[in-house]
Amino acid sequence: MELSKVFLFVTQGTFQRRRYVLEDSAQCLVGRAADCDIRLSPGQGAGEISGHHCLIEMTPTSVNVRDLGSRTGTFVNGEKIHKNDCDPSADHGRVLEAGDLLRVGHTLIRVAICMTESAAEESAYSQSVLWL
Repeated sequence: MELSKVFLFVTQGTFQRRRYVLEDSAQCLVGRAADCDIRLSPGQGAGEISGHHCLIEMTPTSVNVRDLGSRTGTFVNGEKIHKNDCDPSADHGRVLEAGDLLRVGHTLIRVAICMTESAAEESAYSQSVLWL
């Protein structure tokens, strides 16, 4: 099944309730540097966030996150991923699923893979949905 859009919802941190949308074969660079798509400011635990911390990549069939050699790591559902965890032959990183929670420093980002924007937003912020 081909993915049409991926929604990234910041659920904790200074940019809480901010939403980012990936379409087609997009990439989203996360970190402190000025060229990052999701730029995390010094007030967000900057000592824990690298300039180029991680990269979220959308392909036609999957969404992947790669740690870019950050000092403190990138976490998915509470589990630390490392640059060495990536498949060295493909270097696509860890596959993200709908509902996964990505943590970079003190910022939490919920992943929603959905066909409509309203359904993605409703599921990301709903108090009635239990995210595991």
